[in-house]
Amino acid sequence: PNRESWGGIKELVSPSLRRVTLILCVVTSCMGFGWYGLIMWMPALFKSRNVDMCIGAKAGSSECTYQRYQSALLAACACFPGNVFAVVAMDRYMSHRTMLAASLLLAAGAGLAAAVSSSPFELGLGYCAFNAVSTVAWNSLDVASTEGFPTSMRGTSMGILSSLGRVAATAAQIVYATPSFQPPSALPIVSSALAMSVSAFSTLFLPSDPSG
Repeated sequence: PNRESWGGIKELVSPSLRRVTLILCVVTSCMGFGWYGLIMWMPALFKSRNVDMCIGAKAGSSECTYQRYQSALLAACACFPGNVFAVVAMDRYMSHRTMLAASLLLAAGAGLAAAVSSSPFELGLGYCAFNAVSTVAWNSLDVASTEGFPTSMRGTSMGILSSLGRVAATAAQIVYATPSFQPPSALPIVSSALAMSVSAFSTLFLPSDPSG
C-alpha cells in the first residue's frame, strides 16, 4: 500500500500532470488561507464595531440570544443561492475555471466591502454576500480538482489537495489570532483579498480540457 501511495504521488508530479498539480496546490492553499482567515476574523470585526446582531433587544437578554441565532442562520442560508447558482450555471453558461476565478475575486470584494462598511446592515449584507459567493468558489474548486486528473489519480489528488487546504486553514487561524491582525488593523482583509486574488489568477493557467 505504501509503495502504491508513493507511486500515485510520483505520478502527480510527472510531466503530464505537474502543471495541474502545482496550480491546484496554489489555488487550494491560497483559497483555504484567505477564506478561513476571513471567516475567523469577521466575528472580531463585528465586536469591534459594537455590532452584536441584537436589533432592538437588550444585550445579554434571551431575545438577544435568539436574534443571534437568527443572524447565524441568515449567514448560513446565504450559502443556498450560491449552491443553486453553481449547479445551474456551471459549464452551461461559463466554465468551472472561469466561475472559480470570478467567484474568488467577487468573494474578496465582498469581504472588503464588509470591512469598510459604515453601518451594521452593510456589514451583515457584505458578510452574507461573502458566504454566498464563496460557496460558488468552493463548488467550482471541487469540479476543477476532479476533472483536472485522470480517474485513477483522483483519490490521491483529492486527498493531497484536501490536506493542503486544512494546513492552510490551520495556518490562517493561527496568523489571524495574533494581535497585529485584530481590528481595526487592515492586515486581515488585505491578506485575505491578496490570497484569494492569487488563487483566482492561478486558475486561469489551468488547462481548458479535463484529463478524463
